[in-house]
Amino acid sequence: MPEVRSEMESAAIDEIYVVGSLNNTRYATNSIFIYDNKDESWSVRTPMPLALHHSDAASYDDRLYVVGDYFDDWIPSNTLLIYDPKIDSWGNGDKMPTPREHLVSSVLDEQLYVIDGRAGQSNIDNNEMYDHSTNIWKTLEPLPTARSGLTASTLSNAIFVFGGESSLHTFEENEAYVPGEGWCTQQPMPISRHGLASSTVRENIYLVGRGVSPDSRYSAITEKYHNTNPRIWVAYIDSFSNWHYYDYIVYKK
Repeated sequence: MPEVRSEMESAAIDEIYVVGSLNNTRYATNSIFIYDNKDESWSVRTPMPLALHHSDAASYDDRLYVVGDYFDDWIPSNTLLIYDPKIDSWGNGDKMPTPREHLVSSVLDEQLYVIDGRAGQSNIDNNEMYDHSTNIWKTLEPLPTARSGLTASTLSNAIFVFGGESSLHTFEENEAYVPGEGWCTQQPMPISRHGLASSTVRENIYLVGRGVSPDSRYSAITEKYHNTNPRIWVAYIDSFSNWHYYDYIVYKK
């Protein structure tokens, strides 16, 4: 990157957008760095209207959505910033109902979901949805397990939420949200940890890295969640009516 950074987030809109970070003096930044994987080069665009860190980012409909954060005073905020790369411009969206950081966000069925996180020193279980067409937030059924430093990916028309931490331990929980149906507990991760990353590729969710205890330790752990292979931890949706672990039903519409 053009400058060293930590505690940032990224999302892709053809190119990779990196936003919200701490610099090497531990101050929040408003930089936006963009990586072009075609010519393998970095560029800098119009900075965010706010300097922040520990936010989360998602992309939808050729726009970048940046939610939640810490400011330099380490107070959580309910920020929603929207970036339009076509005109290199930021627009302030309607603020989240709940200020937080260490949160996770995901896009499903054209809606932005913001889940869990930390307010002050306490984990929260809030699940809120942003409708970009109306610029309105809606409060939904909370996540069954309050946690922060977690990750989420979509698979089979559901949002799967993995891992996280509290002040005492890391979480192995894997819980899935189906819009209109609510939450369903899934088989837990083999190794509990926080600060991990996840991505969905061809019906698999890959879980990568970070710490197995609630501190600054690191790992190179990689696990795969597959929705059709009965030999490893699995779940699948059958016509939106049943969730199975192949031998018993764990959720029924």
